[in-house]
Amino acid sequence: MNNSLNILPSWSPDGSSLAYVSYRRGTPLIYLARIFEGKSVPNLTGEAQNHQAFAPSFSPDGSQIAFASNRSGTMDIWVAAADGSNPRRLTRTRASDTAPCWSPTGREIAFTSNRTGTPQLWLMDTDGLNVRRLTTVGSWNDGCAWNPARQFSEIAYTARLEPGQFDIAVIDLATRQVRQISQGRGSCEYPSWAPNGRHLVFSCERRRTWTITIADREGRALKSLATGAGNNVQPDWGP
Repeated sequence: MNNSLNILPSWSPDGSSLAYVSYRRGTPLIYLARIFEGKSVPNLTGEAQNHQAFAPSFSPDGSQIAFASNRSGTMDIWVAAADGSNPRRLTRTRASDTAPCWSPTGREIAFTSNRTGTPQLWLMDTDGLNVRRLTTVGSWNDGCAWNPARQFSEIAYTARLEPGQFDIAVIDLATRQVRQISQGRGSCEYPSWAPNGRHLVFSCERRRTWTITIADREGRALKSLATGAGNNVQPDWGP
């Protein structure tokens, strides 16, 4: 316990570490909890004073970590070695680019950008080239989660498909068809895939309380988990 806000957890592929964002120094920075060692690495990505870092995401082989940082003056996508060394900037716009997620092959990264107005999902190669827009349906799309199973070429995300609330959606990368996973459960956000790619976990808000929900990848069977009192948000399915 550090008596501060800790958000956006991201498991390492081998399950030995958990990267997350903490406000314990006042500004959001990325920390790494080494679970079995009982140790914590502060400011993993080496942000200078007053800079911010968000949304850590490990590469499929665990050797790299993608994240968002404003160290260059705007919020951009960066990639570093898993220990935070050798950072390199991938996006270079005046827009806010954040929330990266890796493809199962480790060759592409999806991310959120408002470079065309409202936040939408974009794709790029891991060298920062071949940038192209992914989502066009929905007025606000954010928080990608790439299905880790290669037989399912799809990305789950938080989408505003109807006025006033968010739902979980999945876009097929080949056809660009969008299917809505959650509906009528209040606002739902922060999807994360099971390792086999057949289920999703996410958080839903109803009557001012956030709960954790599991669904199959088609959205046919949804179940709320008993996670106790208080608000429970931003789940990340372990490896």
